[in-house]
Amino acid sequence: MNNGISQAHYAERKIEPIPFDPNRTYSKKHLINESMKLFGFKPESGDCVGDAMPFYHGGEWHVFYLKPPKDAWDPIERSLTTMAHVKSADLLNWIEMPDCFGLGKEGDADERGCWTGSVIERGGIFHFFYTGYDPKKGQQNICKALSSDLINWDKITTNPILEADPEHYELGDWRDPFVYWDEQIGYYRMLIVARSNQGPFWSRGCIAVATSNDLESWQLQKPEASRFPKHQTFCPECPEIFQLGDYWYYVVSRFSEDQQTIYFVSQNQDGPWERRRLDTVEGRRFYAAKSSSDGIRRVTFAWIPFRQHKSDNGTFCWGGTFGSPRELVSNPDGTLTMRMLPEIYESYTQAIPLRFAGKKWGQWEEEDNIIKIKAENEYAYGLMSVQDVEDVLMETILSVKPDGTKAGLLIEADEDMRSGYFLSIDPLREQVVLNKWPQDQDFHWETWLTKTTPELQFNQEKNNPLVHRTLPYLPDNHRYSIKVLRKGSGIECYVADQVCASFRIYKKSKTPFGIFVEGGVAEFDCLELRRG
Repeated sequence: MNNGISQAHYAERKIEPIPFDPNRTYSKKHLINESMKLFGFKPESGDCVGDAMPFYHGGEWHVFYLKPPKDAWDPIERSLTTMAHVKSADLLNWIEMPDCFGLGKEGDADERGCWTGSVIERGGIFHFFYTGYDPKKGQQNICKALSSDLINWDKITTNPILEADPEHYELGDWRDPFVYWDEQIGYYRMLIVARSNQGPFWSRGCIAVATSNDLESWQLQKPEASRFPKHQTFCPECPEIFQLGDYWYYVVSRFSEDQQTIYFVSQNQDGPWERRRLDTVEGRRFYAAKSSSDGIRRVTFAWIPFRQHKSDNGTFCWGGTFGSPRELVSNPDGTLTMRMLPEIYESYTQAIPLRFAGKKWGQWEEEDNIIKIKAENEYAYGLMSVQDVEDVLMETILSVKPDGTKAGLLIEADEDMRSGYFLSIDPLREQVVLNKWPQDQDFHWETWLTKTTPELQFNQEKNNPLVHRTLPYLPDNHRYSIKVLRKGSGIECYVADQVCASFRIYKKSKTPFGIFVEGGVAEFDCLELRRG
């Protein structure tokens, strides 16, 4: 296919990639913000970030992402996104780069949509496959832009390059192209999220496959050529496939079930695909997670959603701020787990004194930096008074046996526990839960409680628990590492180097952290708070 831009065109421009140098002063042409963390990031020229499209190349991590217009909260206006860009050489210090490209002009295939895709390199040229939307046809389509430096991009003149075949697919959903090189077959594959034009209405979602040997000419394969799970969701989003350890992983997001990123596992890239007991990458609304690898580690990226009016009772929105980059780990049985990157952990070095504002109930013992709490048949808790928790790491090692005891951390809790959040480790149920008080109730109980206690406020969305994570492996020594990152309203809770629970908490109290034990005995070892 003639894409309208020749290789010579790029050679004539003589554009060289700009290496990351933390000591260099970049011009506004190539840099917007210097040396920032990704956790909590939103662009200087926008309110939030959307879907991430990570790409590792030449010693640098690039994250392309969808950027909605500023002050656009209506869903239609919010979808008029620009393709934006941040990069890092060390996953810790990030710089904001100029935007790549945006909506096309009137009559273009991407006139009203410039959405999620993926980047791949061939012969020194970078190909950005992305989703366009043509309002005249009312169809999504696959478009492409080219670059020689990952900074300056040109859309090809022959967009779109692929449209849905109405013989097999509905025309309304045709997006999120993910392109990769298939070493076994010796050609490129493109995964496209779609909907079959047959099957149960709410679960017609499927993956269409196109192939190419040069990234220019593409052949759409018949539906039976796709070996990926189908008819299990309304429409999958943001797919990717990769090999990690001894397994292949097919990762996709689903909005019609629990707004989560899920994965399937196989020992072959063409399946058959299996589920695991822990089959989600993260909790609810850590959405559109996608990953890249430097050949040593595979790191995933996604956004933590905002809530309207910056309220804990506000409706969840599409888009938010980035979560931290997290490392994905393939376990011997194929279960995919997640852990905090060591460079992020080591960046929190400034100790913050901890002082308990009060200890309620139970029997407390403190010795050699270990807090032991006995709360047989009751609930015991202690709240800490801490100044400035804008960007902090709370860490401890929790010892608790699988005998029915639950224990964990409190976040922004009131003195009498009338409201607040809690991270609970429950070994008996093999789970981690992030939840809050008051918990959301069904309508009958909400009505009764608000009449008897008018100051209570409930969220009309039923979110009990807020985040639930299955622990695939219980530690033999019953010791659970807990690391909680807090920056602004964003929070990330890492447990046992296996799972993470992310959420958005706007509430502020005089006691931003605390600990609790319910129905047994637990120990908190080396409880520390550090500033980044």
